[in-house]
Amino acid sequence: EKDKDVADLRKKKKLVDAETDKQLAEVRENEKADVLEIKSNAELVVAKLNSERDVRLSKIRSSGTAESDKIKVETETYIQTKKANAQAEIAKNKAESLKLQADAEAFAAKQLIAKRKYEAKMRSLQSLRALSGNNSLAITGNSKDNIMAQLLANQQGGAVLGINGNF
Repeated sequence: EKDKDVADLRKKKKLVDAETDKQLAEVRENEKADVLEIKSNAELVVAKLNSERDVRLSKIRSSGTAESDKIKVETETYIQTKKANAQAEIAKNKAESLKLQADAEAFAAKQLIAKRKYEAKMRSLQSLRALSGNNSLAITGNSKDNIMAQLLANQQGGAVLGINGNF
């Protein structure tokens, strides 16, 4: 009977072990299912967060790019405006410079009229002085029957021909 009791106990133990193994297998399967569910939920949350992050970064980048382009356009406009103003100022200064130069030249021209008259008169006097120093030159009047002019012309003609015309 002891053997029967031992066999019954062993049988019960095997049943308990089998039931325990069955329950452990069920618990392990549930555990695996729960882990997979948690893992997939976590991955879904991570993917959602990454997607939101990417959308926000994209918005930030596009607004940053737009702001950068706006600043570039404003800067270029400012530079062009300043260059145009500078060119206008340069043109104004050049015009003022030309006007001042023309005024100065006009003033100088008025001041130099007397000097030019003096210099012309002096050149004329120097020419007359040079003519007066020329011994082979005689100046006579315009008259057609001017005897002095005729005598002088004959003397000069004789000198050219080699005839001594000294009287």
